[in-house]
Amino acid sequence: MVNNLPTVTASRPYPDRVVMRTAAILLGIEGLLLFVPLGVLGTAIGWPASLEDPASVALPRLLEKEPIVRFGYLVYLAYSVLFLPVAVWTTRALTNGARSPLGSAAIGFAIASTLARTIGILRWLTVMPELARAYPNAPDQIALLYQALNSYGGSIGELLGVSLFAVAGWVAPWSWLGGLESCRSGWLSPVASLRLHSPCRLSSLLVLIPDR
Repeated sequence: MVNNLPTVTASRPYPDRVVMRTAAILLGIEGLLLFVPLGVLGTAIGWPASLEDPASVALPRLLEKEPIVRFGYLVYLAYSVLFLPVAVWTTRALTNGARSPLGSAAIGFAIASTLARTIGILRWLTVMPELARAYPNAPDQIALLYQALNSYGGSIGELLGVSLFAVAGWVAPWSWLGGLESCRSGWLSPVASLRLHSPCRLSSLLVLIPDR
């Protein structure tokens, strides 16, 4: 008796090409976008070391270079907001679209990181310019306000948003065993590594390109 049923062959599942390309494009844009605030703010005010400057130094300098500082922080804000879609698409690529607690945790951490970083950055676009304009009239009082707001915003943006939630958001999808196994089996190729904020400033930003 002849078996006319089609032969089913086992094949290794590959991530959707659209998902992979979208993740790669978003990762590339975010990686390049980071160089703008580094160059603009670094040249104008010595950022990020300037975050530790006292009010007597930071506020007059901010008032003097407000347009370029505002532009730099607007780009940095865009970079931080882009972290959420980057995390979503990268998690989808690493997990091959499978639902998992780790994938959901990665998205949750990305949302928290984006929100925290946005709050931290917005202080330089809203409150700090007003304090800089008011500083000559009441330097002592404004200096206290500046120190309090800078510490508060820095704790939310840099410590929670960057050092905790962002790192956790990248670790969670990589903990997904399917993603690690796929990396070993060939479809996931880490071809570029860019700077990702973390306490140790580790390079862990991957561009994902399928082998086929």
